[in-house]
Amino acid sequence: MTQDGRGTLDAGVEAAALPLDVLTMQETARRVLLERLSIGEVEVAAITMRGHIELLIADLQQLIRSSHPEDREAQVALVGVMEAQRRLTTTPGPGHDAFRRHARKLAMSVVSLCGHHETLTHPAA
Repeated sequence: MTQDGRGTLDAGVEAAALPLDVLTMQETARRVLLERLSIGEVEVAAITMRGHIELLIADLQQLIRSSHPEDREAQVALVGVMEAQRRLTTTPGPGHDAFRRHARKLAMSVVSLCGHHETLTHPAA
């Protein structure tokens, strides 16, 4: 993987070729769930959680497609993907508390999807 003079990735490098940093995604989501963030931090966290979810969904969909049709873990992951997609399309209610709850729900989806990702990429022996 190379970068051009501006520090951006070459056009020939596909995003799917880059591995997901699942540990960082989990830690960021846990921070959203456990810490009392300011409203500015919550806004940034919600945007970050949305980005994590989109990346995780894309990766999980590929893993699910490549799995056996009767793979139970893949079926469960698909349900998690559908729930995360629903949360992406749901808008928060009015007020700061509703926005915090929405960011927390997005963070819960990140944690869940990271777990599914771990299960599908590192199956139990």
